Amino acid sequence: MNKQLIEKILCNAKTAKIGVVGDFCLDVYWFLNEIASEKSLETDLPTWPIAEQEYSLGGAGN
Repeated sequence: MNKQLIEKILCNAKTAKIGVVGDFCLDVYWFLNEIASEKSLETDLPTWPIAEQEYSLGGAGN
């Protein structure tokens, strides 16, 4: 591909109609706070509090 072809494709993309075929998923990423981890009173296992959460398209939504 050359620069002119890429520019032409991108200009035409504004009016393109696109269909998604396949699975559409939402990926969730949890970032854990290891410093705030405590032991569970019920199981004696460490807990991992969620510090941050992010979402992004997955499956055919990419």
